[in-house]
Amino acid sequence: MTALIPVTLQAPGFLGLNTQDSAIGIDFQWGLVADNCVFDDTGRISARKGFNKITSSAVTGDIEQVFEYKESATSKRIISSANAKLYEGTTTLTEKQGSLTPSNNDWKFLDFKNKCLAWQAGEEPITKTGSGNFTTIQAGHTDWQASTAYAVHDCVKATSSANPTMYFVCTTAGTTAGSEPTWTTTDLGSTTDNTAVWKTVIIPQGNEALSAYGRVWAVTENKTGIKYSALLDETKFDSGNGGGDIDMLAVWVGGSDTIEALAAFNDRLIIFGKGSIVIYASPNAPTNLAIEDIIGGIGCTARDSVQDVGTDLLFLSQDGVRSFSRTVLQETLPLQDISKKVKDELVSLAASSIATVQSVYSPDEGFYLLRTGMFTWCLDLKKPSQESFARVTRWNGIPIKSMTYASDGTLYFGGVGMIGSYSGYNDIAASYIMAYKSPWVDFSSKDPAVSTRLKIPKKLRATIYGGFAYSITFLYAFDFNSPTTFSVSTPVGTTAATEYGIGEYGIGEYSGGAQAIAQVAAGLGKSGQHLQFGYSVTINGNPIAFQKIDLLMKLGRSIN
Repeated sequence: MTALIPVTLQAPGFLGLNTQDSAIGIDFQWGLVADNCVFDDTGRISARKGFNKITSSAVTGDIEQVFEYKESATSKRIISSANAKLYEGTTTLTEKQGSLTPSNNDWKFLDFKNKCLAWQAGEEPITKTGSGNFTTIQAGHTDWQASTAYAVHDCVKATSSANPTMYFVCTTAGTTAGSEPTWTTTDLGSTTDNTAVWKTVIIPQGNEALSAYGRVWAVTENKTGIKYSALLDETKFDSGNGGGDIDMLAVWVGGSDTIEALAAFNDRLIIFGKGSIVIYASPNAPTNLAIEDIIGGIGCTARDSVQDVGTDLLFLSQDGVRSFSRTVLQETLPLQDISKKVKDELVSLAASSIATVQSVYSPDEGFYLLRTGMFTWCLDLKKPSQESFARVTRWNGIPIKSMTYASDGTLYFGGVGMIGSYSGYNDIAASYIMAYKSPWVDFSSKDPAVSTRLKIPKKLRATIYGGFAYSITFLYAFDFNSPTTFSVSTPVGTTAATEYGIGEYGIGEYSGGAQAIAQVAAGLGKSGQHLQFGYSVTINGNPIAFQKIDLLMKLGRSIN
């Protein structure tokens, strides 16, 4: 009689999705499917948390942007946009657009000097203080006054037919006329007003802005330039008051590009074009701004994909999620593709839904999330591999439209008319399916001598943590044939899901009274050279993690 050979699959799928390499020749450490799961601190595939609804009464439309406005060290407010309206709150969404009439929801929100500012292409830049409504940034200027003496650098806004995207700065001191002049609407154009002369300054109306180094840096509407504000004053962008501009047309590699995103990193101003990246030194003193490096051939394709992850920046490029890291000793800026194991699928999906790409980084969970249409990609950053790629899983079914990380550690999601948090183990009171499927494995990594032998599995034992009262569907298949499936029920028990942190439930730290479910077992059959193995479980209120799978099998004849 041939003895049964035990094969242990320790934490199957612990390296994450691999849809890039061949489905043959890689091992159980990878997954061809890894849906609705994350990695805990021990490397096990575990169920992700859910979209826990907070909003009590939904509003109309998708929450396309959500942002934490830090009014002060002790006061934080959640701001969101949907259905061409602006909201504050989580449980109750209160309109805050005031008299404004925005036409879209793709705002870039930012904190600046205890205010919340926002930019969106084609819309007047806006601001909000405390619990008040949003108003235009231009409203921060005083109205022009007749027969009034003005000094050089004084600023006013028009009082008749006022354009909410421009203001006027005095370039020649003098006394104004008895009636308001017809203002020149060309940027930097002059208007003579009795003995005073004014210069028109258009507040940039691009789709991107950055609060950094004591200033606001805003992209122009044509996406070829940047205007920066005066120090600690978001209303003034003219050079006389300390503002200025950066013309990128003469800087881009190849002479042509558009600005997609801005970032502050390592005391540098990073300008992401669609096809190149420019790094400026000395942003603390803009008059001394100097180009430090230009990287050609790599750019950013989505504004909201850029995330500061503490020691690095991550962003979506034309060929995947890139790491922008600076090696201080060598003074170089190597760029690494950390999504290379899922690159083709991720890039294809992102390209078809680029306008809706969203991302967030959670230092508590240790992951970077990237939403591309119907899927949200979870890039685990807790244990970077030696090959500089992130372990990736893919979430589906979770109704995320936008996301932000709050200073208290809450990960907020915007959905259809509501805001929720990443918590619990349901998606708005509905279950979801966690699934893993391995590549086709011949066990050559275990023992090269058995790669061509016939495998005859007899028994399966699974060690599982959590997952009380769940039915787990296992599958296995040989040599690219249809799978055989069977279900195993876990014991009935209780877990305190609110105390069960995915990042904390190591074997000795699993809280809530949960216990390992040892040796959930089932008999197997059939045979073949290449084996594929997997499982799925409907998550409905309880967490679950897969520690290991033990297969008992016989070896048959060699297959030529």
